[in-house]
Amino acid sequence: MGLGNALRQWAEKHDGEFPNSDRAQTGIAESFWSLPELSGTSYQYVAGATLHDAQRIIAYEPEFAGDEALAVTVQGELLKLPFEDLLAKVRK
Repeated sequence: MGLGNALRQWAEKHDGEFPNSDRAQTGIAESFWSLPELSGTSYQYVAGATLHDAQRIIAYEPEFAGDEALAVTVQGELLKLPFEDLLAKVRK
């Protein structure tokens, strides 16, 4: 199970709502948040989504992970986008 699945399971237990603030309130193990290829680095969390926001990004790699970054959507889809495009999607 990956981070996207863990976040969706959390939302399913909380009326379809993802955490509105910091990821610590999820109780999801830190190992899910960690980027395996960059020790000490973790995925960025985007607060405030619901299970109805299928295409909304809920977590993504930080910019210094490379020119392109991986992101996970509410429905669990993994996207690989140029970082600027990723940020544009997050800001919508």
